[in-house]
Amino acid sequence: MREKDEQAYKKQKAIACEAVSFNGTFKLGQPVKNGTFEKSSGLLIVDLDHLEDVHLAKSDLITKPNIVFCFISPSGDGLKLGVRVDASLINNDADFKQAYFQIESIFKAWGYETDPACKDISRKCFLCHDADVFYNPDADICKLKPFQEIAPKAPPIRKEYTANSNEGDYLQKCINIILSAESRERHVARRNAGNALGHYVASGKLDVKNEDDYINALITASDQIAGNDDDDRTSEKEIKTIKSGYQYGLLHHSEQEAWEYDNDLTLLKNIESIPLPAPDKAVYSIIAKAVQAHPITSYKDTITALEDRMGCKLSGSHKSWLKKLLREQDEATRKYHTVTTDSLPEFDINSYDAAKRMLSEGEGSIFVDMRPMGSGKTLFTALLWKYLQMINKTFGYISHRASIITATANRLDIEHYNEVSPGEFVPVIGRLRE
Repeated sequence: MREKDEQAYKKQKAIACEAVSFNGTFKLGQPVKNGTFEKSSGLLIVDLDHLEDVHLAKSDLITKPNIVFCFISPSGDGLKLGVRVDASLINNDADFKQAYFQIESIFKAWGYETDPACKDISRKCFLCHDADVFYNPDADICKLKPFQEIAPKAPPIRKEYTANSNEGDYLQKCINIILSAESRERHVARRNAGNALGHYVASGKLDVKNEDDYINALITASDQIAGNDDDDRTSEKEIKTIKSGYQYGLLHHSEQEAWEYDNDLTLLKNIESIPLPAPDKAVYSIIAKAVQAHPITSYKDTITALEDRMGCKLSGSHKSWLKKLLREQDEATRKYHTVTTDSLPEFDINSYDAAKRMLSEGEGSIFVDMRPMGSGKTLFTALLWKYLQMINKTFGYISHRASIITATANRLDIEHYNEVSPGEFVPVIGRLRE
């Protein structure tokens, strides 16, 4: 189902699989949200998605002393893990996020990228069957650095309305959020339109005395995309969504702040620093950084985190620009699949005789394969190995991730040197040449 229809797969997963918020307990009788958290369980849930070899990754991670449990996710190519943390340190979502960012760094040091959606303390974890589920109730507590004290944010101050010539433009922006929504995004669009309207009223750009007229304008726009079976009017539930979004905007508005990408922060932390409503400059900047970081950090995960921050999906223009940057990166990557000196030829990775030509014409060159996961890097390495055995030559294979080296070596049944530090690298190469 997943291969044929991703949306149908996600829907069926939500129906068929139970979900648990392992990170703690929440107020009884209330929705499981960050704000209803009560007490930490001493667990911190980590998701690893789209692993090249899920069984190899699992066998590696269950050796870590802080892993309480580990099982394969419903997708079949990911893992869900529970990390033991000091429950007394985590009293709210802000504490949990500080713990998560430290755990995220630890997993990166091990060679794994975590799902950024796990940074919320209320994050739900799907359960599924894994005959070889790993469980270690005696796992060690992961030692974390002291948390930074975060001063409580002062509530926003509502500004007095000042008459201006842009009132029509502000209202139209809110209306356009609804009118431009795709069919699957209509609920979120109504909420976000109300949110934006509340922001403009609270910041003094629109007059609170006219709030009923503004809301009715959003409802009229919503009628145009309603598409309900009984009639083409916005339902009472949908009107409630617009109004609740408006109230949220009144209470949580923020002025548009000057925002610049901070190279000293991770992508995820830059996303969290974006003011709301998100300025276009910030959205385009994050999209560009997401493409630059891919495939080391999946651009899909970054975009998901960005959309979570904005509270809506990327607009059509944002999606078009993302596709353009991905296409340009792909073209640039293909051009530099092979790095050689000026006197040596370049080889088309997709040609049937690429490996043979590389060995016969490109002796002494360095080959850099930057293609994404699942594109055939291991198969090409196997082809190289085949020709090397025929002509009695050797080559070195280096990767940025230890698990990839192990997986490649196992598949080709050749020796590897595990994790070699920079200081050990030259002596190891010397032994290999001898």
